[in-house]
Amino acid sequence: MGYVGRFQLSILSRLTWWGIIKSKTAGECNLSLLYRALLPAGDMFFHLITRLQVEGTENVPRSGPLIVVANHLSTADPPLLGAVFPREITFMAKDELFTFPSIILIRALGAFSARKFGKSGMALRQALRMLERGTVLGVFPEGKRSLDHHMAKGEIGVAFIALRSGVPIVPVGISGSEYLQSKKLIFRRPVAKVTIGQSFSFAKSTGKLNREQLRETADVIMQRIARVLPQDYRGIYDG
Repeated sequence: MGYVGRFQLSILSRLTWWGIIKSKTAGECNLSLLYRALLPAGDMFFHLITRLQVEGTENVPRSGPLIVVANHLSTADPPLLGAVFPREITFMAKDELFTFPSIILIRALGAFSARKFGKSGMALRQALRMLERGTVLGVFPEGKRSLDHHMAKGEIGVAFIALRSGVPIVPVGISGSEYLQSKKLIFRRPVAKVTIGQSFSFAKSTGKLNREQLRETADVIMQRIARVLPQDYRGIYDG
């Protein structure tokens, strides 16, 4: 290991020891101290830079594991959703974000690598273990941001997690966050809205899951997200 690698490992080890970020082997339901410290600051920040609207918080079960699924418009979506959601969320994040220095913030916020979500058995098994421990798991089923704010086809990995776990799924529609990447943001204060829908679930399945079944389940999940979005955001799930 080179000097840079040793330097990065030293920083991560110290932050983990101080409790600022989570250890990979730590209890995955216990989010970092930094995450908890950033929640009120994040809520204040988003209310400051946008005309933020949040609806449906009463739809969130108060305890037990959950899968929170949302459409994806902006890099601001994870912190935005984390700031306004009534319970702490552990997000599945793109593998590309787990490089230095962004890994420090990503790990601090309780995220873990999706490893090309939907294609990695390791990531899916980790997600299921976390749900067994009572985690609220945050997933953006599209796997990437929408460049035109319209919903795209959801990946089947989320269907696998839903069917194998049988836990409640909470659909969330995010609109307006695409404007948070605009250079004119400070002058506009766009309307950003987070709408939380009613939870639903699928019967837990222990048998073999074929691709057709996974595809159908993923589409149902995406349709439930579409229901809590303005029509212009629904894309292929409009109707």
